[in-house]
Amino acid sequence: MTSENLRKELKKLAAEYGTEETVQELQAITSRPRGNPKIADWDDLVEVLNADALDILEGRDPRSRESDVSIAKRLARANPRHDEESSMKRIRKKLKDSRLEYAEWCAAFNSTDEASYQRHLAIMGKLAEGNKATAIWKARLDKSQKLLAEYVRAFGDPPESMTMVEITAKVKALKNTKVSGFGLWGNTSVK
Repeated sequence: MTSENLRKELKKLAAEYGTEETVQELQAITSRPRGNPKIADWDDLVEVLNADALDILEGRDPRSRESDVSIAKRLARANPRHDEESSMKRIRKKLKDSRLEYAEWCAAFNSTDEASYQRHLAIMGKLAEGNKATAIWKARLDKSQKLLAEYVRAFGDPPESMTMVEITAKVKALKNTKVSGFGLWGNTSVK
């Protein structure tokens, strides 16, 4: 679009919506957002969250292993995006606000194959029933409970050490077993 065409379009908009409103809208579209840019510290915290998730899966409090302050100091020293003191405060605030929540999410994802089915259901239940519960966590809990119920119907209570991945595999294997033929006359095959 040439500058002459642009000028014509702007004049049309000014005539239709008014000069002041057109200028305000143009400024809103083209102006830089206010405030400091967001800094993605969570990428640096993946290792911490995975360790926290392991603590949660084993029934420990992650904050007893390492405090928010010590993590913030360590990361601010390693990755000072700007002033080290400011980085430490920013990271510490993020940890204080969301560390346990994100660690529980990591634990929920990891619990399907790294924890007993009971621990998995406990974590999923906490996320599905908590104050920040979403339909996704409720659906995941419901799916896990249905799989467990199918397993119990078919095989009885699972051993305590069994994971949800193992329970799921057994239930799927059971569903994939099909009987064909007449059965009564000896013409039966299991697929």
